[in-house]
Amino acid sequence: MEISRYEIILPLCDKNRETIKGKGLLVNGLYGAFDVVSRETAEALKKGDLEAVPGEERERLLRRGHLTEDREREKEDLKMLARVERQISRSGAGLVLLPTYDCNFRCPYCFEKHRLSSGDEWLKKTMSREMVDAIFQGAGKLIQRGVRIENVTLYGGEPLLKKNIGLIRYITEKAAGISKNLSVITNGYELDSYIELLKEFSFKHIQITLDGEREVNDRRRVHKDGIGSYDRILRNVELAVQNGLPVALRINTGPENIDTAASLKKVFEEKGLIGSEHFSYYFKATFGEYYPGKDYGINDVQIFEMLLDRGYSFEEAVKLENAYGGIGGELAELFKKEEYMRPVASYCGAESGMYVIDPEGTIFSCWDFVAMKDMAVGKVDVETGKYLFGLPLAQWRTRTVQLMPKCSECPYCFACRGGCAGKAYFEKGDYMTELCGESKKIFDDI
Repeated sequence: MEISRYEIILPLCDKNRETIKGKGLLVNGLYGAFDVVSRETAEALKKGDLEAVPGEERERLLRRGHLTEDREREKEDLKMLARVERQISRSGAGLVLLPTYDCNFRCPYCFEKHRLSSGDEWLKKTMSREMVDAIFQGAGKLIQRGVRIENVTLYGGEPLLKKNIGLIRYITEKAAGISKNLSVITNGYELDSYIELLKEFSFKHIQITLDGEREVNDRRRVHKDGIGSYDRILRNVELAVQNGLPVALRINTGPENIDTAASLKKVFEEKGLIGSEHFSYYFKATFGEYYPGKDYGINDVQIFEMLLDRGYSFEEAVKLENAYGGIGGELAELFKKEEYMRPVASYCGAESGMYVIDPEGTIFSCWDFVAMKDMAVGKVDVETGKYLFGLPLAQWRTRTVQLMPKCSECPYCFACRGGCAGKAYFEKGDYMTELCGESKKIFDDI
């Protein structure tokens, strides 16, 4: 009998992050067992001194998975659980459609920056109605094969340009026929032109971005005409919320704007947004992959600690920091004792069932790579209305924890899930490798 290779041993803390004397927390990352034990038992397991643990307790910990009599069997169980979860996840898919690469902003951290050096002709292209028809014919073929289209998201570029409202209505009418979960990721600048359309089709999620208060936002979220965007974005957020539309305001956060980002809470309170069931906001670390030679990066743990330093409670900070909120939401359900943590083997939809389709019908697995033609996984064939895929799609779908050697032996495998493929590519040059980032510390904190 020995300690599981997937065991995490933590102090047990109260809501003020103070250690509770005499208690420890055992977490088995493979089987999802969470158990409060005495501090003596926790310390003994840390040292590998099983003889110091009473025999009856040892037997219980064995049944719970914290101890094992066969470490190789554990690895086989990991593979089995991951395979089962993958079979379930393959029954669903999500469509992310880029009606155009065109945008009315020129944000310095945007993925499109590297394409602007080639001129802006490619920006002017919009998705043809023939391409829209072919995309939804292809989606229909997926449905015939038993795949659920769980959501359809409009992305860009900027999907809600006023000049494209006819095309967006055409896409949305077709999207509503295959999914009830419609969403859009928009800069919000021309959102007022789309309020009635978004209400008509009951959009479930509208993501809009700010980068702090007025001065820093207008320096980072730059309109192509050089004018400020802050006031208009906030005005459109208010308008959307007043019309009962669900707005999630993303605050891109880096060293340049970390102070003004935290102070936005006061702005939201003054505008009556805080407390509305139709409004939420969160902080997202801005990474530096699109800033050659310049460090604009800040990590999620730094943002979390910043929120605590500025008076947010632990619970508020968990909810508002993007990476903490993801893991925190799952653990919150776990501690209600209503369900177990799912053994999810892939980091996000890019590895499990997301199809990102640009105006020309090029298909990507991850939206971090749109406009990078060498990262395409397939294309939409207009003549046949089929999705034609190449080998890269299969490679993406095998980026799972049981197939990445370091992840397959890590206690955090089903919490971290290998990390973000996009960040792995920009940091390591290989999206098929793991990227742990701060996930272990985030899990331990929560």
